[in-house]
Amino acid sequence: MVPELENRYYDVNGKVKQSFWGKISILFGIFNLLISIAIFWALHSYVNDEYADIVYVQVQILAIGSRVELLTKPLGLLIGIVGIFEKNKKKGTVFYGILINLLIILWTVILYIFGDKII
Repeated sequence: MVPELENRYYDVNGKVKQSFWGKISILFGIFNLLISIAIFWALHSYVNDEYADIVYVQVQILAIGSRVELLTKPLGLLIGIVGIFEKNKKKGTVFYGILINLLIILWTVILYIFGDKII
């Protein structure tokens, strides 16, 4: 085999590389977690009249964050699923990326269903 092609699948130690799509999926999962925490904080403080001097910031977090969240949560999960089908790559990062994104989506669904009791 041509050495350039072999380097695509193996790192310098001769081990199979982790999936690129899995790494991207993990990054989306961490990003979604941070957005979810920010939205939960803004919603909690807005409902309980805490930090009344920054109501504008809370409303902007809720407005912009919820729109971004609608796009990035399914996108992170879909990128993880694409990583499953990547050939000659390890699937560990893909598994963790899918797991993180599924847990974040589950957290959002739980907040949507039981939000009035939690907040």
